Amino acid sequence: MLLPMYLRQGTVPFRLHEVSNDELYMQKPQWLLDLHPPGTVPFLAWQQTDSSTTSNHIASPYPATSAANSKQKGAVVVAESLVINEYLEDAYRELHDSTTSSQIHHLLPKDPVGRAAARLLIRRIDDQFVPAFKQLIENFRQTAAEQQAAAEKLDREITQLLQHYDPQGPFALSDRLSLVDCAVAPHVLRLYILKHYAEYRYKGPQTDRLRRYMRALHKHPAVVDSCYHPEGLGFQEELLKKYAHYGVTMAYKHLKPLW
Repeated sequence: MLLPMYLRQGTVPFRLHEVSNDELYMQKPQWLLDLHPPGTVPFLAWQQTDSSTTSNHIASPYPATSAANSKQKGAVVVAESLVINEYLEDAYRELHDSTTSSQIHHLLPKDPVGRAAARLLIRRIDDQFVPAFKQLIENFRQTAAEQQAAAEKLDREITQLLQHYDPQGPFALSDRLSLVDCAVAPHVLRLYILKHYAEYRYKGPQTDRLRRYMRALHKHPAVVDSCYHPEGLGFQEELLKKYAHYGVTMAYKHLKPLW
């Protein structure tokens, strides 16, 4: 969801290839392993048009749409959501600088200090917020006291994050979606999963700001378009199943899908 949110901002031409749960957890398709041997998703792939230099294809990263083998000449792969988002932002900033196109909406501030501050927020999300979120799912066999401590830790992380948001917002940095939102929104919008499995509800001082933020996310077209199931099933219901499998996997080392 993190990467599709960025791509659906309309800046980057792309085609999305979905991988089913069976393909992801049981038997990864050969085309995926050929293109990206570690088999992790998401990843961005495109055909390099000029093998002598990187500057040309960095300005135009069109994702590959076929099962090209990454060992073949000209295939380029970038993995990990946060890395891909930053790569695309840098690549299209370079394109914007060369074309002065007004149609390109950047997801990081124009000034270097603002970009540095945004990247610090993204790093905190990845280093602190996401692990605190996952802890409530991964350790559902904990004692009540341990679960309470984990919930309080997530409360602190949400509070810390929102205290650094733009007061007016409604998004993290302004009235427009940013890379900070792309990094945290997939988890913020899944707080209902923690409520379902861990009876978690945010109890910090930023409740009103969190509600306003979530309302804005739910209404944003890029977010709405990213919240779908590739097989047409209920998005939220299928996520509940996926996180149930994730929690059982972490607690019992049960690797096969539950459904």
